[in-house]
Amino acid sequence: MNKKSFFLVAFISFTFLSCGGGGGGSSAPIIPDTSGSNLPTALNFTYTAPDSLKDYEAFEITVTPTDLQSGETVTMTLDDDSTDALFTAITGTTLEGRAPFTYTSNMLSLPIKLTSSNSRSVTKNITIPITYSATETANNLSLTFLPDEERANSLQNNNYAVWDIFPWVRSETKKVPAGTYCYPTPDNCQTTNGTSTPGYIPGEIMGGDFDGDGDQDVIFLADIGDRVFKSLGTDEDKSYWSSIHILWNDGEGRLSEDLTKYESGEAPRLPAPYRVEVEDFNQDGIDDAMIASFGVPILRDDNTNFWKAYPHLLLLSSNGVHEEVQILQNEPSLIKDTPQATDVIFAHDIGAGDIDGDGDIDVMMNAVLYFNDGAGNFEVVNINQTTVQESWGLAIKKVAPTHAHASAIGDFNNDGIDDLSIFWNDIRTSENPDDQGYYGAPDWSNVLLGPVNLSDPIYLDSQKWKTLPAPFFGPLNANYNDAASGDLDGDGFDDLVVASTRKTPYYAGRHVQILMSRGDGTFEDETTIRFEEQPRAALDETLGEGVTGIGEGVIILRDIDSDGDLDIIDTTGIYGGDGYEIYPRVTLALNNGSGVFMEVAQDFFPSRMDFSYFDEFSAMGTSGTPVIQRSGVIDLDGNGWLDFVSHIYGNFGDNSVVSTQSIVSKNSLILEE
Repeated sequence: MNKKSFFLVAFISFTFLSCGGGGGGSSAPIIPDTSGSNLPTALNFTYTAPDSLKDYEAFEITVTPTDLQSGETVTMTLDDDSTDALFTAITGTTLEGRAPFTYTSNMLSLPIKLTSSNSRSVTKNITIPITYSATETANNLSLTFLPDEERANSLQNNNYAVWDIFPWVRSETKKVPAGTYCYPTPDNCQTTNGTSTPGYIPGEIMGGDFDGDGDQDVIFLADIGDRVFKSLGTDEDKSYWSSIHILWNDGEGRLSEDLTKYESGEAPRLPAPYRVEVEDFNQDGIDDAMIASFGVPILRDDNTNFWKAYPHLLLLSSNGVHEEVQILQNEPSLIKDTPQATDVIFAHDIGAGDIDGDGDIDVMMNAVLYFNDGAGNFEVVNINQTTVQESWGLAIKKVAPTHAHASAIGDFNNDGIDDLSIFWNDIRTSENPDDQGYYGAPDWSNVLLGPVNLSDPIYLDSQKWKTLPAPFFGPLNANYNDAASGDLDGDGFDDLVVASTRKTPYYAGRHVQILMSRGDGTFEDETTIRFEEQPRAALDETLGEGVTGIGEGVIILRDIDSDGDLDIIDTTGIYGGDGYEIYPRVTLALNNGSGVFMEVAQDFFPSRMDFSYFDEFSAMGTSGTPVIQRSGVIDLDGNGWLDFVSHIYGNFGDNSVVSTQSIVSKNSLILEE
């Protein structure tokens, strides 16, 4: 419940005229009875209120006092301790709020009291029935949800509630071809019988105002998880590929998809969309999205697969739709005359900011800079290259013959121009190009203070590039996964928050590193004093060899509780081996105001909605841990703390389907005392 330790109060003064109709709804002026045979009329009020409400629907109740005495004023209060209403506020004699969350039906009670300046009072308990409103998509698919009391109670607590379940759908009916497929090596294989549709893996979810109406919409990556299936797609037939969905906010927090707002009339597709940056790239007041491409998988003769470069995708607002613009990453001008040396295969990372100080937003992916001209057109420069003298002449090679696994752009020295940071996948352990250990970066990370200009880019071989503190799982087992920048302690310098995991065991454990900027391009690792307790970083040997996957995720820096500082939200996917249920999938670490973080308890969030909770699919069993998983942090409704949007997926007949669920804050911005 949204409980506060005070009453919501408003004052309104009504003064009667000396003759004519009475004010405040009274039909006649009060005439004192001097005989003593009649008592004054009791204070009363009338009201207008909704006959019924949907779950979490906004409401308004207007109260009109009656039978006021001459010069009498009234105070209106709502006993918040006796109501389940959320985010209540009184203006004049109008009460606004939100209905409580429910998954069946409920009755909302609103005990409203008027107290007059003459010490008179009247209380009425206004009751309004509340009913659960399934989304149109869920109704169309006959996804019935009638939970028992225990299940319903698990989907909300005092902090958050699951809401707006399955408001749209992406489905897939095509099957993964029968065969034996191997990844990442020929001896690591699985056999499929050709009867199964591919599943979805948790993709990135972000908020943005994609129609310029002032509320937060959502971009959702519906990423197909099967590489073999994706390898069957082509530019002529993209139906095997992952899809990108823009979900529109109705102004009250409910989401929906509108195919007419896509350039092609259907959701855009990429083989493997991975990271996203949401910015107004063409400066028209409407947000756009740059989606980093992980490439396209190619199937070898031995049934292993590898990644081939495929362009990134820019969704750029234009005339009420978002145009699909391919952003290449392997132009001949980029790789000059030695493509094998500087080839850019994919992007595991993305960062955005104004790196040249011209007032628009530029992008960096895999050490390639995309300079914006202010209208959403990008000039591309690969800074991971250098000219070297070979025995046969000059050659262009990579400075770091590997790829970036994370990057972040921020203003590290508070000069108004954004700076660059890169975190590499491998470190070089040999100087012999014939050794496997040669294929790594000279250092685990690099940082550069801007500006960086298109006409004179600063390549990675420049001495201006510095290094950052060593990774947590180093020196040889580090596996960076994501990074974000923001001013954690309020000193004016953007700091870095870096997530990493292990290479061996593969993706086991997850650690968040706090690197504090000193304002001169150098950083200090202050994790032990700023974010000391991180149980997910430990390697629990009792879980067995199959425990992987929790190391993959997204770092988000947002002021989730609106107290003026940045909090850390580390949100990861579902996958893992036996016993992975013990790990939270959304870790919220609140900032104490000075850049010191503490994780909230695991029961801070309610359980998530699972596809098996729909009545027709209860026999399926819950898919993985019941805690909420990979989510975007979005202000859906303008109330309280920030909200979360997560995925929900399952099998529906011959379809594999994916949609969203919202986990909406019930916390008021006014903290309880």
